[in-house]
Amino acid sequence: LDAKTFTSAWGWLPVMLFRLVFAGGRGVSLTFRLEENAQDDGDVMPERWMNRGFWFLAAILFSAGIFDPEWTQEHTTAEKLLYSLRLKPYAYFGAPAFLSCLISLALGFGLQVIQKRLVSGQMPWKVVAHAAVFYAQMIGVLLVILEKANFVAGIMCTIQVVYMAWVVHLNLEEIREKRFVKPLVYCLSGIVVIALSCFAFNPLFYFLYCIWISLYGIVVPDGPHLYVTASKIQEDSTAAYEQVA
Repeated sequence: LDAKTFTSAWGWLPVMLFRLVFAGGRGVSLTFRLEENAQDDGDVMPERWMNRGFWFLAAILFSAGIFDPEWTQEHTTAEKLLYSLRLKPYAYFGAPAFLSCLISLALGFGLQVIQKRLVSGQMPWKVVAHAAVFYAQMIGVLLVILEKANFVAGIMCTIQVVYMAWVVHLNLEEIREKRFVKPLVYCLSGIVVIALSCFAFNPLFYFLYCIWISLYGIVVPDGPHLYVTASKIQEDSTAAYEQVA
């Protein structure tokens, strides 16, 4: 059967689809508030989720540099930073780890949007658009594991600009109050490190870049906590499964 239908190649798709289907009328409802409530199940800090995501990213890139056996002048340091992710056998660990990092950052971006929505009372479309562009480029960087995807170098260059613009975006209130020294120093130091990585062949700048990324949490100010209430959505089980059938 497999020789004619190639079920082994595509059969997992419907299996996973139906594995993830929820019965009608069942699910989980999450309610986010800025004020603490006796019914809350806990609290989250969006900035900390983002900070953990960038720590994770820095650790993945740092490890890729350590496992790179050929530090030559074939590429600039900036390119080695990117292409080390496709080295085997490290890629077998680095690619899934990078994907896990993207999941962590997706949670961080989502929580950041919810926080801005609750604080301002309206949908922060600029933050949504900025987060969407940032995250789409992060997914594009993951394609570096493909041998022929050399276009990813261009994405890696533009994502540096988007990242620094994100840092400035989250510091707009601080900048309006003339507390702009910290984000300014951070962005300028990032430009210097990236420039040295592009025009020098010293591996030191590779690791300086990783350290620079990991300092994200120091530069971006913490917003208010989000208090979460989780509740189960459950209707009559017989009726629910009849809807699925």
